[in-house]
Order: sequence, then C-alpha cells, then structure tokens
Amino acid sequence: MGAQMTADPESPPSEAQREISDARKATRSMCEQIRGTRELIAQTRGQADALRKSIATLSREMDLNNGRVGSLRNARQAQDGVSAYWVQLRRLIQSQEEERRHIARELHDQMGQYIAAVSLALLSLDRPEIDANELRERVGHLRGLTREISREVHRISFRLRPGMLGELDLCRALARQVEEWRQQSGIDAEFYSAGLGEIRMPAFVETTVYRVVQEALTNVLKHAQASRVSVLLTREARGLSLVVEDNGRGFEVQPVQSSAVTEKSMGLAGIRERAELAGGSAQVESEPGRGTSIFVRIPLPNEEGGD
Repeated sequence: MGAQMTADPESPPSEAQREISDARKATRSMCEQIRGTRELIAQTRGQADALRKSIATLSREMDLNNGRVGSLRNARQAQDGVSAYWVQLRRLIQSQEEERRHIARELHDQMGQYIAAVSLALLSLDRPEIDANELRERVGHLRGLTREISREVHRISFRLRPGMLGELDLCRALARQVEEWRQQSGIDAEFYSAGLGEIRMPAFVETTVYRVVQEALTNVLKHAQASRVSVLLTREARGLSLVVEDNGRGFEVQPVQSSAVTEKSMGLAGIRERAELAGGSAQVESEPGRGTSIFVRIPLPNEEGGD
C-alpha cells in the first residue's frame, strides 16, 4: 500500500501541490486564450457582414450610374466589370466563411475534448487517498494536456489572422511562416527573397502575399505528396513576384481548373482570386510526376504603369 498524504495546514505547500496549482493556472490561461479566439471569430464575421453591405451599396450605386452612361456598350462593359468583381469577392467571402466554420468546429470538438480531459484530471487529484507516485503521474499527464492545448490554440490563432505582419516586415513574416510550416509538416521547406530587405509594403499587399503563401503550402500538404518546397519572393520593376514550387506528384492543370468544385480547385481558385483582387495575376504550371509551380505577381500602388 502507498503512503497516504495528509494535509498539515501550517506546513508549506508540497511540490506536488504547487504543480497542481500551476496546472490549474495553466488551464485557466488556456481557457482565456480560447475565449479570445472565439471573440476573434465573431469579430471577423462582423467584418464580413460589413463587407457584404458595402458591396451591395456599391452595386446599387453602379446600377444608378449605368442609367447616366451615354453609351450602352460602355454601360454594359462597366456592369460586366462590377459583376465579375462581385463574383470574385463573393467567392472569396464564401471561402473565408467556410474556413471560419471549420475553425469553429475545431474549437468545439478538439478544444472541448481537451478542456474536458483537464477537468477530469483535476478532479482525480482531489482525493485524500492518492499517493505520491500516482500524484506525480497525473500531474505529468496534466502538463502534457496543457502543452497540447497551447499548441492547438496557437495553430488556430495562426489560421485566423497573420498576426506576425503586425510585428515583422513581409520577408521575415514569410520566413517564419515557412519555418513553422516545415516543423509542423515534416516537409523540407525554404524561403528566399531578393530586393526587399525590411521594406514595409501596403497592408493589403502584405496580407495578400502572406495568405497566398499560406494557401499554397496548405495545398502542398494536402495534395502534393512532396518532400521539398521552395518559396521565392522578389521585387521587380512592376511590383512583387512570388514563386512557390514543390517536387510533388503534380497534376494536369486544365482538367482541375475547369472541373466541378473540388478541394484542390478551390485552393487554386482562392490563390488566383486573392491575386486578382490586389490587381495582380496568378498562374499554375504542373505535370503529373513533375511537381507544381505557382507564379503570382502583385503590383505595388506607386509603381503601377512604371517601366
């Protein structure tokens, strides 16, 4: 029989009691992080609703302006342009909403399981007959759970918002993103840049490039079966050039792009639409067995029309 532990109200707390207290504090901290992540999801949904209202207002204003256009052909061209822009925005918003629903499910399912496991583990410690060996074992289990919760919260927060762009320039943020992806995926990945240094770009340009790289790396992980990925960002005369290449299994581009909506085609469409909304373009080159290359060009506002 293990020696029973008795509480001495005048003696200092034991190491096991301190570990239990630390585990409870860590659990409360994780719960606060989860609440913060849920608030961020609600905030981004509100922003999406505001964007939809703004788009609807713009569409109504364009309808009014079309009546004043002297040339019916020009009016139709303008309307077609607005309609195409609206389709791109709508598809991008739908993609973002789907991602948020997926994250919400992860919060409910995965994080709910973790919190329930922590609660049960804490309850199991509150027994007078528990011995020192069992206590150490259960505290070790609690520590493992809190580490898993911390990693999960970090991963979900990373998917919600590129917070690194608020602290780092685009090159350093991408370098860190690629390195974290390499560690999580186990796939060899490298980032290269040229002509940029620590120069800050307009916020929408940085966010577009960051999200395109994020989407491209997600596609590699899900579909490419690659062992190596390289990301190259360079500054050219007309703006930014981004290339993401992998040595994976490749695919036939035209059938995928023209097929019904699939997870792979949605990923490629998301990259193209993000680039086009920033005034740029995206091109995919791939062949079965020969890997995939994604080429993206984004103009910089003060360089449009330059040489």
